[in-house]
Amino acid sequence: ETAAQYEKKLKAWQAAVKVWEESGLSSRMPRRAKKPHSTTQLTKDTLDSLPEIPDRWTWLKLEDVSKKITDGEHFRPPVTNEGVYFLSAKDVREDGVSFDDPLYISNETAEKALARCNPEYGDLLVVSRGATVGRVCVVRTRKQFCLLGSVILIKSGEVLDSLYLSFFLRSSGVNKILVRRSGSTAQHAIYLRDIRGMNVAVCSLPEQQEIVRLLEARFTVIEQQEREIDSALKQAETLRQTILKKAFSGHLIAQDQNDEPASVLLDRIKAMKEYARKSRKTTKRTRKKRKPAA
Repeated sequence: ETAAQYEKKLKAWQAAVKVWEESGLSSRMPRRAKKPHSTTQLTKDTLDSLPEIPDRWTWLKLEDVSKKITDGEHFRPPVTNEGVYFLSAKDVREDGVSFDDPLYISNETAEKALARCNPEYGDLLVVSRGATVGRVCVVRTRKQFCLLGSVILIKSGEVLDSLYLSFFLRSSGVNKILVRRSGSTAQHAIYLRDIRGMNVAVCSLPEQQEIVRLLEARFTVIEQQEREIDSALKQAETLRQTILKKAFSGHLIAQDQNDEPASVLLDRIKAMKEYARKSRKTTKRTRKKRKPAA
């Protein structure tokens, strides 16, 4: 599939060059399509250790189906009061990046950082260090921002849908592998080699997009059910407190005018306490009058 797409782009480039030549070479020459690099051939032992997938699917190394896999700045640059957003692992959320509590770096510093690591809309971010190691999110903003080294950037290739890849990396089995690898060293961390060497189950692009559509539809239903459950739990707690309030304010059961008034009950309790007090005094005097045995 990758080779076919390359051939298609190559023909389009050749046609564009012809038009460019006929126009008198006045503008910049069209850029030639990049030839895809050869994919890593997985060994039989590796394939046997991987889960079974449909015949039309294949296992590929993530680095073979990605345009770029890199990480943010390894050393924290000087921060400024304004400028370009500078985000770290704490700003990576499951639903996207957060700009609630950002740092800023100068435009000059950002230009150097973006030359190597340039997150854009649709890219994937993976937290590589810290308490949320292994967290994955899709960039859903067009704001320009730079990254600290605690976040890995993945730009999926033409044969891999970024949303499909995000679901794949967040699936329990794959995410557990990432987190387990992060604990293989003294400091919990996912390294670029871990991400690049990940085996990804790849199917055709239309099938990936259909999988994404179905997953998003079902997750929407699940999220709605979660909201309904949360609402029901809050209502149940409110009802519980209402019942308790009624129980101890005399409104839970019907009042009987023939019931003994509380004032009479209190008088009886008071009398019982007084009787008990006098009994203790009498017992104490009796013990004092007794003489010890000879």
